Parts: sequence; structure tokens; C-alpha cells
Amino acid sequence: MSESNTLAVIAGAGKFPVMVIEGAKQHGLRVVVLGLKEIADASLADIADEFYWVAPLRLNEWLKRLHQVGAKQAVMAGYVQKKNMFRRFGILSFLPDRLFLKLWFKDIPDKRNDTVLTAVANLLSQHGVELQDVTRYCPSVLAPSGVLGAERINANLRRDIQFAWGIAKEMGRLDIGQSIAVKNGEIIAVEAIEGTDMMIERAGQLCKNGGWTLLKVAKPNQDMRFDVPTIGINTIENLHKNGAGALIVEADKTVIVDMQDVIALANQYRIVFAAIDHASSISD
Repeated sequence: MSESNTLAVIAGAGKFPVMVIEGAKQHGLRVVVLGLKEIADASLADIADEFYWVAPLRLNEWLKRLHQVGAKQAVMAGYVQKKNMFRRFGILSFLPDRLFLKLWFKDIPDKRNDTVLTAVANLLSQHGVELQDVTRYCPSVLAPSGVLGAERINANLRRDIQFAWGIAKEMGRLDIGQSIAVKNGEIIAVEAIEGTDMMIERAGQLCKNGGWTLLKVAKPNQDMRFDVPTIGINTIENLHKNGAGALIVEADKTVIVDMQDVIALANQYRIVFAAIDHASSISD
């Protein structure tokens, strides 16, 4: 198969890489997976045409493999817990190579997600590998607009969404986080480096009587190549465990892993689940 028919999937944790791989293969592509060591699921090797482990912060190793398999196009799928960058010894505990160290300490002005990932994408491009929209081969994973579950949006929830939407968007513009927790016109918690799941747990601790809403949005100029808002079964379980009453995501910009299962679980827990493209577009 020619180089133009080869897609490299740089895989992190979670099930989303599976959906990307399956979608690409349905498009007739040869899929080579570079699994991030100690992060990606080893079972990805069972569905990939070729599979290789690569160290997360050894970019020369990435490039060597990409050139070896003849990949000119790639996607990044799955998540990496960025908070681990701040564990003892920081990024040095990942044994980064010189190329990454130069990027991290010299080439980028800050360590926000977009800054780092854009720099990595530019580096790949300089070496002949173009990073693509991660949903290109599986567009059906994006949340369609509307109320997705059985529970409806009431007047109080509508007001909270309209109040919080602009705040969440501004957080995204600043590349701080994608999610906020809101109830009765008050922001309970905001997401930063800890990630959505830990933010949900913190919101549950702060709002013991429950009934709060998780609002998860894309950045105003979301780069669909990476850091796309994503939810799945675990998100719903965590929301239920911590007393949330609603989950509102941005339509056409949020990946829903196993969408029908997510909707069914939200219904089981009577969590309102809806996707909107603007606060003024809310319908009952």
C-alpha cells in the first residue's frame, strides 16, 4: 500500500483511539499505531495493521517510526494526564530526548496545551508528517445538536447555561480548561491541569446537595487536531457519583465515545444530557 494510504495514529489512553483506527480502516487506510508507553492500551495492537510502542517524550523516536512506516499523515487520539508532568522530577521522570527538551525549555513561551501540541504538530510537519483532524475518519463521534437524553432542560438549567456559557468559552480562549461546574448562577469549580474527572470530584465535594451542571465546551478557535473535548461512560458514572444533575456539551465540537451507551446511562441516572452550539440555541 502506498504512503498516501498510510495513517499513523499516535495513541494515548481511552477508547477513542479504537474508534479512530476502525474509522480509518473503513476508509481503506493502512493504520500504523504508535502507542505511548504506559499510557495507551496494548489491545490496540490487535486492530492495527502495525503497532509500535514509543516513549511519550522522545520525539526523535516518533519521527524514526513515522519515517520507517512511510506515514505522511497522522492523528493524535486518546488522552494523556498532563498533571503527571508535575510529579516528582517533572518531565525528566519521562526521560525526554533532546528534541523534546529543546521544545519544552527553549522553543515554546508557555506550557498550555495548545502551545505544546501546536509546537509538536509543527515539528512533525517540518519532518514531512501532517497532523490531521482527529475526527476526520469518524465524524459520527461528534455530538449532534439537541437534547440527547430523555431528561428535559428546565428554566433553572437554561438560566445556568446562559450564565456559564460565555465564562466557559473565555476559559477555553485562555486555554485554561474545557469544563466548569455551575448551579444557581454560581460557578462551583473550574477545570485546569487536573482534568475533567478530578474537577467533577471537587465539584461534588463542594456541592454536597447535588443538582449542579457540568458544562464542557470547545475553545473558540478549537484546533480539531488535538485536545478536542471528549466524554464517555466514565464521565457519566463520575457525574452520578458526585451528584451532578446535568451535562451540557458543545455540539459538533465534542467527541462522545460510545454515544448510545452514554445516552442510555444518562437516562438511567436521570441526568440531563444535551449538546448546544450557543447558549441562545437552547431548546426544551
